[in-house]
Amino acid sequence: MSTHNAEANAPPKAVAGRNKVTTEIEQLVMRPPQNMKKAVEFLQHYMATYDQQQGYENYSVETFVNDVLYGLGEAIDPEGHQYAQGFRVFKEKLKAYLSA
Repeated sequence: MSTHNAEANAPPKAVAGRNKVTTEIEQLVMRPPQNMKKAVEFLQHYMATYDQQQGYENYSVETFVNDVLYGLGEAIDPEGHQYAQGFRVFKEKLKAYLSA
């Protein structure tokens, strides 16, 4: 197991912020991708080709939201948020960020 995966699965540690306590997980979500241009290009392509999926018109709202979140996560961190395990990691980070 790589250090990156171990850190991603570690419980959050509290870090004092300017006005509130944040967590390392929140900071990871907020950290910009290493290459913002590539992240935006990936997400644009991901969404521009979404309608090429057969039967997408019949997807549930839940499926659509998960697909969009998956694309966002992969755009932010292509290696850390890819595939099912990476999406689970991204969702946990996102939950922590949204609950702050």
